Amino acid sequence: MSGLTDSERSVITRSKYTRTPGESSLLAKSRYLSYLREHKHRVEGEIRLISDEIADEVGEGRNVDIGPYRVRVQAARAFVKIKDAGSVPLDFCSAQPDRKVILRHFQQTGEVVPGIDVSMGRPIVYVTSHAG
Repeated sequence: MSGLTDSERSVITRSKYTRTPGESSLLAKSRYLSYLREHKHRVEGEIRLISDEIADEVGEGRNVDIGPYRVRVQAARAFVKIKDAGSVPLDFCSAQPDRKVILRHFQQTGEVVPGIDVSMGRPIVYVTSHAG
């Protein structure tokens, strides 16, 4: 709802969870929250799909000006998940396994430390408008 004034946003928000006759405010708000969560799930799927298509077309680590928009694609990053802390070599531990040290080791050597899963994140696509 960006680009709306506070009063426009208030009218839209209030109208979405207007009570039906005999319905409590809490029930109306609960119904609306349920609707928003379902809608959010659908929208997030669309965002992932379109973002992936843009990232494929633009390329990671690039900026493109297209019409009134600037599109920037941040490269995907690796991240680590500790599967079994007990099998992580002590070189990668202080009190417990250190994700930063493990990730740096993976990035430098490509070697996956025992007890660790390494996954690649997704490219992040930013779209901003040139118009103020």
